[in-house]
Amino acid sequence: MRIAFHAYKGGVGKSTLSLMLAKALAEKGKKILFIDRDMMNWTSQLAKIDEDGLLVQIAFGKEPKNFYKEIKIKDGSLKIVKMFSSGINFYKAFTEFKKIQEFYNFYENFLRKENFDYMILDNPVFLTWDSNPIKYETMAFKQVFPNEKAYVVLISDVLPFSIDDSIVYLRRISAEAPLDWKLLAGIINMAIEEKERYIESIKKLMKELGFPKGVIVKFYDSVFQFHGKIEDLSIVPEIRTLAERIINNDMKEEIIL
Repeated sequence: MRIAFHAYKGGVGKSTLSLMLAKALAEKGKKILFIDRDMMNWTSQLAKIDEDGLLVQIAFGKEPKNFYKEIKIKDGSLKIVKMFSSGINFYKAFTEFKKIQEFYNFYENFLRKENFDYMILDNPVFLTWDSNPIKYETMAFKQVFPNEKAYVVLISDVLPFSIDDSIVYLRRISAEAPLDWKLLAGIINMAIEEKERYIESIKKLMKELGFPKGVIVKFYDSVFQFHGKIEDLSIVPEIRTLAERIINNDMKEEIIL
């Protein structure tokens, strides 16, 4: 199962929550492939992947190496793949990517060697598909796993205009996406008041986009701007509950967590 995290803007906790979900699934004994497609490389930095990302290495004609890190998480495992890099190399690879077939050949072989239970993707904010190497990752995945289920999670903060912009954003990228996906959960993150205060907002996100799951995540000081080891990142109760629903294959029931 492929679960892609999206957000209209930065700073809403997209990378943090996607990593939490990956950890929560791994703790249940699952093998997780985490694809870090975000330009900030936050998860890859935590994993101490110092080399350029896979797409950047291929873009510059390098033999790909040291672009991933595997971490044991209780009874499961978490393999983190770094796709990009920071700075000028990212910009050049992102805007002038020409090694399309080379990437397809390498990445498809890489995926065929994997035997993962879940694939989690952390996407850059305000994603566009045109002339975007991220599109090639998606198409390569589809070639290797044509029947694999793909789901989307959308993250927003609590501000009403952020929720409205997020709705418009997901509608646009859904129409342009190279991969058919199903809606999994809309998440309002960093709720500083009681959850009841945000019920109407999460209902709006669910109704406008068709998410069966709505999740209201409280603000937690312990994970805000976390920069420690991945093994030490706490999993908040709301994401742990979402992970349990996923493992139990509860994708369709409408519920607010």
